[in-house]
Amino acid sequence: RRVHGGSAANMSFASLKEEFPALCASRSEHNGEKIIFCDAPAGTQVHGSVLNAIESYYTYGNCNVGCPFPTGEITSDIISSSRQAAADFLNCSISEVVFGPSMTSLAFQLSQTLESSINENDEIIVTRTDHDGNISPWLTLAERCKAVIRWVEYREDDLTWDEEQFRSIVTARTKVIAVGYASNATGTVNNVKLAVSLARQVGAFCVIDAVHASPHRLLDVRDLDCDFLFFSVYKVFGPHMAIMYGKQSVLETLQPGKVRPLPATLPSVECPYASKFERGTQNHEQMAAFTAVVKYLASVGQRFAPELCSMGTVRSQLVAAFSAIGNHERELAKRFLTGVLQILGVEVYGITDLAKLDHRVATFSLRKAGVSTFDLCKFLGQNRVTSSYGHFYAYELCNCLNLTEKGGWLRVGFVHYHTMEDVDYVLELIKQAN
Repeated sequence: RRVHGGSAANMSFASLKEEFPALCASRSEHNGEKIIFCDAPAGTQVHGSVLNAIESYYTYGNCNVGCPFPTGEITSDIISSSRQAAADFLNCSISEVVFGPSMTSLAFQLSQTLESSINENDEIIVTRTDHDGNISPWLTLAERCKAVIRWVEYREDDLTWDEEQFRSIVTARTKVIAVGYASNATGTVNNVKLAVSLARQVGAFCVIDAVHASPHRLLDVRDLDCDFLFFSVYKVFGPHMAIMYGKQSVLETLQPGKVRPLPATLPSVECPYASKFERGTQNHEQMAAFTAVVKYLASVGQRFAPELCSMGTVRSQLVAAFSAIGNHERELAKRFLTGVLQILGVEVYGITDLAKLDHRVATFSLRKAGVSTFDLCKFLGQNRVTSSYGHFYAYELCNCLNLTEKGGWLRVGFVHYHTMEDVDYVLELIKQAN
């Protein structure tokens, strides 16, 4: 399988397509032409090294933890390597990394664990613009504890947070502030540092859903100073699994439910506070694959921004990678917005001001007059472009805008393996659709 190679001097982001098996595979149903995967907000394509890592684990290391023979040792090494990869990716300690099946599962587990910290009439803050994976767990917790839900509202002009209203609803009774780093519907990058600051003022937990931000923005939990942060590996070019960061000083105080025989030292002796959240046998092959993802992203930094990699650490390479990725994706977003706003009958939801591109990622939800979102999605698919339609679990926002019963939005999203030619082709199809 093709993996990475080349140097900054002769590399372009277009060349990375060759490293993703799905991106360079021709499909007979499309006359041998390659599909343009613009459903990246629902899940990115995987890098070739991810497939290699999964195959290698099943070939050489398939075993459970704690076994005193070679395959058991390989599995233990894979878990340790994956924790270190996550620590590099998030800028945290290995003892603050929790693996799980999905962001939503981890969020529900966290909300259940925090139940003892919530009393009747305490307040929990969520936003109208989030994915429901970071809303429903807290609505459920509030119902169990008879707590009060407070909502962060949005501005009508660009669907960004109403920050003054946000400040006004934080009180001494606030116990949890749960927010999204970036909207999976509008692509807005939210002011999550404001949320952390407000939580600190009243001693509340701050929980950040970084799933949609993770392929586009460098995550730095030390800089954010949040208590918890989630992201999904399948949104960053890997398999279907999720990771939760938990600040160690907070994890130490929590007691999640687990089976009685499970010692605190499994699956990781060095990370008992994180391990106690990991119920049952983890997906070791996916952990191996995540390590491959981080190595790939680090290589992007080495190839596209070597001048930022002078420290030689994985973290510095990731900083370089996301600097280069951000620059590339900003140009993709500019190209798409400039073009789509000129198409008659199209309405784009979220930030459309080209001067504010740093406040959004290259994810776009739109509607076209006279064409249902389903038909628009189907038309793109018939012309080898994948997209999404509906509410994308941004259920609250879609309902508030009265769009759920109208089919929600058509959503296209671009990541670093997309090109300007991809953007132009999608724009032409949206223009043609009727």
